Amino acid sequence: MRLLFIFPFCSKEINSISYGSIFLGNNGHNVLILTSQNAISLKGKVQAPENEILNGTEFFRPYLWSDDMRTKTNYRKREVLEKIHMLDPELIYCFGITNYNLGKSLKKELNIPLIYFLEYIKEQPPFPRIKGQTLLRKLFPYAYNLIAKDFLKKLL
Repeated sequence: MRLLFIFPFCSKEINSISYGSIFLGNNGHNVLILTSQNAISLKGKVQAPENEILNGTEFFRPYLWSDDMRTKTNYRKREVLEKIHMLDPELIYCFGITNYNLGKSLKKELNIPLIYFLEYIKEQPPFPRIKGQTLLRKLFPYAYNLIAKDFLKKLL
């Protein structure tokens, strides 16, 4: 299977979740990871090379920072699309609300299924910034459910 993964930042040295895509690449699947070169994470400032191949999984990091994937969607767009079209993916697996627009536009252009992995609602227009979901859910359950339902409608 030909798979496109989109991560805000992904490196096997920092992200244990990258081992899943590396495992798939190592087992005969064509895997391309579209991600950034730099991020400021819970583990501090992290950096990875622009291009890397690990056990059959290709990491392509055209974006300098993880926020660039959201704010600079046209940055190196031609190169990004060429790389993606060369893979001709059958499925997009997208991580993070910050990549919502990128994943959605690629799904539309390629006309293939898209799976989103969203941990929480975060500052991505038109959604309000929400911190402390548990507290918000406890204090204002109706508002939280209303926002969540609206968010899910926009995903589909």
